Amino acid sequence: MVPSSEAPGEGQLIVSVEMTPLATPDFRPGKQPGIVHVIQQRLTDVLLGCSILKLSDLCIAEGQAVWVLYLDIYVLNAAGSLLDTSLLAAVAALQDTRLPAVHMTEEGNVERDGLEDIEQADAAVAAAAVKTAPLQLHGTPLSLTCGVYKQQQILADPDHEEEDLMAASITVVIDEQRNLLGECS
Repeated sequence: MVPSSEAPGEGQLIVSVEMTPLATPDFRPGKQPGIVHVIQQRLTDVLLGCSILKLSDLCIAEGQAVWVLYLDIYVLNAAGSLLDTSLLAAVAALQDTRLPAVHMTEEGNVERDGLEDIEQADAAVAAAAVKTAPLQLHGTPLSLTCGVYKQQQILADPDHEEEDLMAASITVVIDEQRNLLGECS
């Protein structure tokens, strides 16, 4: 993709969260519940705002080409702590992501490295020959949600029934060095 003129050296991360009809009996197909939009925003805030993923790492050639990552999360079971489980799933997916090695041609096109030597090979041979590199993450965030019940008890990792009874909740995000990355009320 051609980068925007405001950020010519930065790629994009597009986060999408979708609640499936099987996730909870309370959900009906159609318009997504409000929690979905909250999770999308919080995931974006943690991954980009805390520099876990740097958009500059997605630049192929400044002003000419960047990577766009689509992070799609499908909630299959809304049993509680959706932000915590969504963050775990997002980090696992990003840690498993490999980007093909590419270069810019003289014509200004993006071309995969390693395909020049293969002439009319079948798809399996071509796919095996493509060089890839893992997506670089700058930390591994982990979150924990706690809630206040009856103004006197604190519950860690509440399920969906307990979440309905909470007076308040907070989600704390830390990295592998136990540094506080953020909190969400």
